[in-house]
Amino acid sequence: MARGSAEARSAGGYAGALYFIGTMVGAAFLLHCISDYHGVLSRVDGWSHPIGQKRAVRFHFIPIFNIYWNYKWPSEIARFVNWRTQTDRMSGVLAGSIVLIGYLFAGFVDTSIGLVIILSGFAYISRCLRDAFVDVPVPRELHITSGLGRAGATLE
Repeated sequence: MARGSAEARSAGGYAGALYFIGTMVGAAFLLHCISDYHGVLSRVDGWSHPIGQKRAVRFHFIPIFNIYWNYKWPSEIARFVNWRTQTDRMSGVLAGSIVLIGYLFAGFVDTSIGLVIILSGFAYISRCLRDAFVDVPVPRELHITSGLGRAGATLE
């Protein structure tokens, strides 16, 4: 095939389209995983999760703020894991750093390798969540709620 031929140009168009489709499917999958993490945590008895599913996804679309957000939501998950296990099981900074590096790598270097980096961060988050849910439930007096019906609270 000659370099400037119609066949060569159309082959590049197909590759670009496949690359774009792969990127969109990968991004949709990542946002679905983020939504699921926060959906599961919002249903945990005794835990008042500060980030809703829609908010967790929506904040990824705000320019500049999304850099901060890649640290914030893993830190909130780490807070839950450490509360549930009553140890320092998960580092929010480590999880946020892996996710942020993956997003930056995907944006500036290569999308597929960036996706692998992000998914490795998600594997760390998932493993920590799995350990937290396997662990013994937190005693009732250590539950974190919205403040309504708190143990020992009196009306004055």
